[in-house]
Formats: sequence, C-alpha cells, structure tokens
Amino acid sequence: GVQVPESLDSVLEDDDAAKEFTDNAQKMLQT
Repeated sequence: GVQVPESLDSVLEDDDAAKEFTDNAQKMLQT
C-alpha cells in the first residue's frame, strides 16, 4: 500500500481513516 509519513501515521490511528486516506492516495497516484 501507500506509505505515509510517521506524523500522518500517528494522526491516522483509526483504521477506517487510514484506509480511506491510503485509498484516496492510491487513486491520486495512479492517475
């Protein structure tokens, strides 16, 4: 998956939030 900086990783402790963030990041990176 997409690796996020530790600062963001600590903020996105919630799995749902982290999954949504990584899903959106992957979509943006794949355009």
